[in-house]
Amino acid sequence: MAITVINRKLFPLAGIALAVASAVHVQAGEWTIEPSLSVTGTASDNIDLHKSGKVDSYISQIKPVLDVNYLSRRLELVFQASNNFISYSHDSDDNDDYDMYQLDGSFSLWDNGPQLFVRANKDQVQQSISNNAIADLLTANAVSLKQSDFGLTYNLARSSIQMRSQVYYQSRTSDNTIGDREGVIASLSAENGSAAKYLFWSTNASFQDLTSKNNSNDTRFYSIDAKLGLINDYRFMPFIRVYDEDNQGSFENSSSQSNLNSNSWGPGIRWQVSDHLWLDFAYNYVDNQEENEDHLSGEITWRPSPRTALQAQFSKRFFGDSYGLDFVHQNRRLVNSISYAETVQSFDRFNYVEVELGSFYCPATGDFTLEQCLVNPDSDLSDYILVPLTTLEPVEADDISLQKDLEWQSILTLPRTTFTLTLSANRRENLTSKVIDERYNGDLDITRALNSRSNVSYSFNFIKNDFDTDNTAGAGQLDHYRVHTIKYNRSLNESLSSDISLRHVSRNSTGTGVDYQESRLEFTIKKVF
Repeated sequence: MAITVINRKLFPLAGIALAVASAVHVQAGEWTIEPSLSVTGTASDNIDLHKSGKVDSYISQIKPVLDVNYLSRRLELVFQASNNFISYSHDSDDNDDYDMYQLDGSFSLWDNGPQLFVRANKDQVQQSISNNAIADLLTANAVSLKQSDFGLTYNLARSSIQMRSQVYYQSRTSDNTIGDREGVIASLSAENGSAAKYLFWSTNASFQDLTSKNNSNDTRFYSIDAKLGLINDYRFMPFIRVYDEDNQGSFENSSSQSNLNSNSWGPGIRWQVSDHLWLDFAYNYVDNQEENEDHLSGEITWRPSPRTALQAQFSKRFFGDSYGLDFVHQNRRLVNSISYAETVQSFDRFNYVEVELGSFYCPATGDFTLEQCLVNPDSDLSDYILVPLTTLEPVEADDISLQKDLEWQSILTLPRTTFTLTLSANRRENLTSKVIDERYNGDLDITRALNSRSNVSYSFNFIKNDFDTDNTAGAGQLDHYRVHTIKYNRSLNESLSSDISLRHVSRNSTGTGVDYQESRLEFTIKKVF
């Protein structure tokens, strides 16, 4: 029965994947088709995620999966489809099934030439991170999100030019319609190769034209940063820098946004410290002094070996000082990477507004959930007080936001143990309302191979979400999550594996009635056919 259901729901997608491979005239390739079935049992001591009045539940999951892979000289295709059937012991009305899929494919038009690519997936994501940032299928606080990209990419790595480029059509659709959009995105990064003798040059350009699927709102962004200079034997090389950026939006329910442009040009000098290290400095004249002011910009590029690269820059954009960083270093055991980027976005899923729920009679102790607040004033109110309640709700992002993202990842690989540390931070500023939201995430994962068939791992995840950080008058919301997970995995034979895990979650929040703790014991067995 399980296989019948997954075929009925996902067979059209599998058929498309197979048709793409068979319709393209390429050399014979290799097919791999692998069905599997996993059964999971989960015991939760607080399935409704309440601070008090906890409800135990045993959750059963049956998940058939179909993996399809095709590889030839020009075509590569990876497709996976699954359906997860979930049933609860505490309330059978919550029983449901969820289908998911993922498709990744690329086709080379000719050898070492442009590639057509397609990326599509359907997954379950958090409905609202203000409600629960680690929601999953079991807690029923997730929504379906469909994403698809289709386009063309072309990369070159030659002595005369180094280039990475892509242009594609993007579509995003979710069950709660937050962040639904479609449009065209393009990017180009190119520079001269090592064979350049007289001129050095570089350009970084991007373009977005996105439209909301829920209304007629649209945005159009573009930026270009270009340099052209003369090569000489004195290691001090003059160049001209041109920077042009324009961010526009057409919104029905908000005032027009202005001063989102950055246009400048100016002379510069490159100091070639060595063959692998150079520093760029430029003085930039701004066309419109109302948008910005004349300023100094700089960039450092360091490439001492194929395993190490550093690129950092500073300048000014419409919002003020601007910075960027990309660093990677690896050796036999340790890999470090750090990145920082500032981007303008629209129609994302992280736009929240404070909504008044009204005034309710809630327990005077202050330790309550929303379900414990009375809506009937005829009840006994001796132990209750009247409390005005608010909540944060996700809404359509009919504004342009400035996103600042920082990430640092370190991976240490020892003979039998791997340590992975990932730290990230995001600062989102709504450029119309000036509301600032900040998100921080820290992940530590330690995996130890016990023998050739089994391993054990421990992971710790810390999340801090601070909504409307600069609004001292508003309620805002500050959330802290701490998640501990211990997992043991065992391969029983070539086609059968199992794992058992124990997870504990603790959430502390300034929001009303959303604190909770939950522990889960989970066992999974998987059979590959």
